[in-house]
Amino acid sequence: MTALRSLIVENSDKNRKLNERLLTDHCPDVEVVGEAADLESAERLIYEQQPDLVFLDIQINHSTSFELLEKLAEKSELHFSIIFITAHTDSEYAMRAIEFAALDYITKPIEPERLCAAVKKAKDKQKQPGIEQLSAFLYNLQQGPQSGKRQLAIHMPKGI
Repeated sequence: MTALRSLIVENSDKNRKLNERLLTDHCPDVEVVGEAADLESAERLIYEQQPDLVFLDIQINHSTSFELLEKLAEKSELHFSIIFITAHTDSEYAMRAIEFAALDYITKPIEPERLCAAVKKAKDKQKQPGIEQLSAFLYNLQQGPQSGKRQLAIHMPKGI
């Protein structure tokens, strides 16, 4: 199974390296394909790398990562899972994270077990068919053979 292509967005060099080390040591399903210390670099990397998963701190310099997510949402470019890793325990930030369908909201200090559980959510989400796959399926079902016997195979966790 392929690794989750991931970005780390964290303005603190120390925390960015710590996050990368925790992911490398505890989450073999994650491949870190880029790191950003500011929102402009994060946006550029998102377009360049097309990640499956982005780890975001809330406070990035004098902005918040929500500004980046709003900008991407306006362009319909939120094609990745989000996990927040932050020191903010304020429920207002957690509610904003929910608005962007964040998979998890992990507070620092990071517990490796919690990080791995969040990554598992992302991996499980990746296994689910996307809207494009479902649309193609429905189109093909409608356009399939008009005569003769039709068969449908549905993949289930324990086989077909």
